[in-house]
Amino acid sequence: MDTLMNKSMYTALRSAGAPEENAQEGASALGELAKEIIRLKSGQRLIQWMVGINITLSLAIIGFMLAAK
Repeated sequence: MDTLMNKSMYTALRSAGAPEENAQEGASALGELAKEIIRLKSGQRLIQWMVGINITLSLAIIGFMLAAK
């Protein structure tokens, strides 16, 4: 169990009456899920930046093309 969240989840599961092995597995699964969510959020940020740059460059190119006429 790495994080405070995992320890809190383990404690909550144990308090609810879950066997120790199940509580450890549940807390571990929660930690893995949290890592996956963080990875997805960082990927989403990258895509947002890429789309923003693409829109900006596209508008600049359109502006130059219209100004050249």
